[in-house]
Amino acid sequence: MEIYELTDADVKSIITDKILRQLPEWFGIPSALTDYVKGVSDKIFYAAFDGENCLGFLAGEIHYGRTGEIFVCGVLPEFHTRGIGTALYLRFERKLLSQNCERVVVKTLSSQRKNEYYYRTRQFYKAQKFDEWLDLPELWGQANPCLLMGKMLKKIEEK
Repeated sequence: MEIYELTDADVKSIITDKILRQLPEWFGIPSALTDYVKGVSDKIFYAAFDGENCLGFLAGEIHYGRTGEIFVCGVLPEFHTRGIGTALYLRFERKLLSQNCERVVVKTLSSQRKNEYYYRTRQFYKAQKFDEWLDLPELWGQANPCLLMGKMLKKIEEK
């Protein structure tokens, strides 16, 4: 498996569409899927390939020069639990550290709404040393309460 940073907006959108359509338990809301496919065009984007086959991707961005955010990521279901998501995340984290970011965040479905698939998502981020920071039920609506998870990347210098 090789991981590449991609910059072509069209290629990023095509990969995002292809992978997310294979993950309807996570990305089954058509309008949200469309927003992700369009939204990756200007994001930092890593894709994992086995030869010519894309197995997964991670798209993110940097806010205010010090906070990284995972915008969306997905790995083909038949490759879950094989380390691809971790490899993609660690590549993004290295990029954030090289840009002097202090923290990284991700928004996901809160445990306030029981969902086995998003339980697995939260467990994945916990395995990457993310903590649950804040429930934001108003962000996506009461039916899909948002959880902000985060991780400190380096100690903030005291003033």
